[in-house]
Amino acid sequence: MLDWFKEYAEVLVLLFTVIGGGFGGGVALFQLRKQVQTRRTDLMYQMIQDVRANSQVRYLIEYGKFHYDGHFHGSDFEPELDNFLALLDHICYLFKTRSLNQKEFNFFKDEIHWSLRNPEIQGYLWNLYHWNQQLQVPCALHFLIHYGLRSHMFVKDFESSECKYFIERGVDISNFPTSIQETLMNAAAHQTRSSQ
Repeated sequence: MLDWFKEYAEVLVLLFTVIGGGFGGGVALFQLRKQVQTRRTDLMYQMIQDVRANSQVRYLIEYGKFHYDGHFHGSDFEPELDNFLALLDHICYLFKTRSLNQKEFNFFKDEIHWSLRNPEIQGYLWNLYHWNQQLQVPCALHFLIHYGLRSHMFVKDFESSECKYFIERGVDISNFPTSIQETLMNAAAHQTRSSQ
């Protein structure tokens, strides 16, 4: 009879160990989940603050005050715009890799859409996109550009190196990189021959 009690006690100890371990594991999993949520919240807050810290850049884009012309390259504003667009690119990267879900991405969607729908920003991104293609290196703002293309926010011929965007708007390209100037001049010559 003592053996039966001993076996019963061992089964109870094992059962309580399993239940206690399961409970402890559940508590640990709950705490881990809370930590992940807290970190995600902190990340979201920091990214929102970073986007809002660029208020001058946002204002110029949103109200159509930014002009992409030959005077832009080398200006004091170029690094500010590059930093802002790099932040938007990083947000698009996080969304594409599913590190941000749709609900979180929606916090930034308005800023991204305002920027990508701006024709001057499109011109700048077009230039970067084709300049990097000529150099055969990945574009630094690849995820932002990819999002714009996928969302149909760019002019139809954005991916074409003979984009008529600059030509039709009469943009001063004299300070653009020589290879871009040549591409645009060739496109203008081709367009002139085609229209005659």
